[in-house]
Amino acid sequence: MAGAILATIVAVSVYLTFHYDITWEQVKSTVQNAPAWIFLVTLVFLPPLGLPLSIFLFAVGARFGLVLGATVACGAIIAHHLISLYLIRYISGFFSSNQNQKGLWQTLEKKSGGNSSKLLFLWGLLPGLPYVVKLYLPLAMGVKASPYLRWNSAGHVIGAILFVSFGDAIFEGVNPGVVIVIILGIALSIGLKIYRDRLKKNGGKQKATPSEAT
Repeated sequence: MAGAILATIVAVSVYLTFHYDITWEQVKSTVQNAPAWIFLVTLVFLPPLGLPLSIFLFAVGARFGLVLGATVACGAIIAHHLISLYLIRYISGFFSSNQNQKGLWQTLEKKSGGNSSKLLFLWGLLPGLPYVVKLYLPLAMGVKASPYLRWNSAGHVIGAILFVSFGDAIFEGVNPGVVIVIILGIALSIGLKIYRDRLKKNGGKQKATPSEAT
């Protein structure tokens, strides 16, 4: 979804650039001189409503640069989690409490060794899923507010900095800060893959143990 929207934006931008003879410098000037509040308001309020987060992070990186853009993105992601927490609590107030739903997260915690912080952090880092799914699903499963705000948002922040760095790189060129962020992102992806492989092996060993005992 995010990729399709980004491709559409790029295609429209290329068409307008050639059709109206707009130079790249004019595009850069327009983005970088646009009112900051437009980027801030859209970044904070639209992703929790279902729009792809990556588009706004890319725009923030282009408008504010790597350091300030990353700072803005971190604040926005924390705001997203607060908004999501409020919306879930508000909506759940119209329904009776569901004990089975509350037990889903507890069951998942037990299967993962009871480490809620690690589970939420990895869930925030997990690529490929829509942002709204990663934002609301833990709450729908009954996760507590404190670990959700701390660890799920922390996982999302790391991915957000990568998208901000891409926006900054396209508009300002590749600088040492962007290179470092990309290298760290690649290293993190490799580390996550190794960690997931270990979890699968450990899960296989735990399933094999009861059968061996019998």
